[in-house]
Amino acid sequence: MTRSRGDYGKAASTALSRAAVLLAALLAFSAASAGAAFSASRAEPPAPAPAKAFSVVAASFVSPDSGFALGGAAGCEVPAQPCAARLLATVNGGRSWRHVPVPPVVVGRSVISVLFATRRDGWLYGPGLWSTHDGGARWRRLSVGGAVLDMAAGAGEVYAEVSAPSQLGPEKLYRSPVGSDAWARVGRLTSGPRPNGGLGDAAGLAVSGRSAWFGSNSTLWTNSGGGRWHRIAFSCLQRHYSMIDIAAASPRDVDFLCIAPPIGEGGQANAVLKSADGGATVHPAGGAPGGGCCWEIAMPPGRARVISEIANDPVATIARTGNAGRTWAWVNWPREGILSSLAYVSPAVGWVVAGPGSSPDGSPLPYGSLLRTTNDGLSWHKVGV
Repeated sequence: MTRSRGDYGKAASTALSRAAVLLAALLAFSAASAGAAFSASRAEPPAPAPAKAFSVVAASFVSPDSGFALGGAAGCEVPAQPCAARLLATVNGGRSWRHVPVPPVVVGRSVISVLFATRRDGWLYGPGLWSTHDGGARWRRLSVGGAVLDMAAGAGEVYAEVSAPSQLGPEKLYRSPVGSDAWARVGRLTSGPRPNGGLGDAAGLAVSGRSAWFGSNSTLWTNSGGGRWHRIAFSCLQRHYSMIDIAAASPRDVDFLCIAPPIGEGGQANAVLKSADGGATVHPAGGAPGGGCCWEIAMPPGRARVISEIANDPVATIARTGNAGRTWAWVNWPREGILSSLAYVSPAVGWVVAGPGSSPDGSPLPYGSLLRTTNDGLSWHKVGV
């Protein structure tokens, strides 16, 4: 699920990550969450998606073949140029797509990301929140008392990381059964202070099966196996580093991504911490070489030794380790542009949104393209949307 750090204005202009969610929340939180708790929207029946008429902003897959892509008309460059939202669905791994009805929302202002837990149950979010439980035929606008910064789902439950309306103070965690809109706050859990004290920072959130993790460097919570939530004594182990993202390969195998404060044009240094006991103990696992901003981390389900990282600014990069962090290597991909929405849906298949830039063969990569891996991140190729 996943999920920018440092110079917020710069990050919001160069990456479609949780920094963009925070920016959208600042610009339009009242428009996204005010009013009645629920409202409904209907749209025209799905139709085949026209070729080369879509810019991807975010993607969510429920299997290697079945998934959804949120975006807008070709040329839409969120957050610089917000546009009317469009949603596409595929059932064959991206070989063909069809339009799915969407509520009347603006990508980059009302919503910035998408999450589907099943082919029927999905959400558009960041900073607003809309849900569907019939594959997009009908949508309902929800209110959870703040801007939704991140979401994750697993084992019949969906979680939302929610900020205060003022955008100040720690985030809260909300939960609902996947098939309904029965949202409720999870106890008194909060993420603690923002890791680096900056507006662009957001807490980490990850789910694997019935287990979930939520928090920041100062306050980390887990409900191992779906039981009671308890606080974990967590530290990034290095001075001035702060945890900003979480990825889980299983209920026990969980990784934490830590970054240092900005280091000039070189961006931010990063470090990965691995745990084989649900976060109770951690050990260093290196990290992607070089610096950057707007880091994200992901692991394939059941493949704890494989870790992928993306970073943006000054150069967008994908790095990977297949040996639990002993060595890291750059991955062959379009070397220019921006990256976001890194995620794995199976032990081999994953997705990331990229653009603009150039493909490995030198052909142009339009803004908002979708890249797919079928070999656990060793290589990535463009998927036509």
